Amino acid sequence: MAHNDAYHWPPELLDLLIELVPRLNRSKEGVLGFLRGAGVSEDLLAPHRHQLAADKSAVSKYKIVRAVLSRINEPFQRCRSRVRTAAQIDDIRFGLHRDLRKIRNDFSRATPRLTGAHAWTARG
Repeated sequence: MAHNDAYHWPPELLDLLIELVPRLNRSKEGVLGFLRGAGVSEDLLAPHRHQLAADKSAVSKYKIVRAVLSRINEPFQRCRSRVRTAAQIDDIRFGLHRDLRKIRNDFSRATPRLTGAHAWTARG
């Protein structure tokens, strides 16, 4: 799996994977092996391998999985937040158009029209 591949994991699935993967593996090295076997590139795993070599007690299996999976899912999360923002802007724009239309309708109902015979009597 290339480092820049985008994955589309919703937050609920990501949380489940973060809980599941460490439980499937007995050791921290086993977690790294599992992730490597699943196709995670070595450049994502290398910092965690170095950290384990330096001090095994400083890192947990859950932290490793969270860091790696979050990093893989990161590009999609940024894209999704931009799409969400654009959708919110469209919702606001639609709401403003709807409100403006209602104001125009209310104003036109409240304003008397000077047409026909009423127009002549009002002027004269």
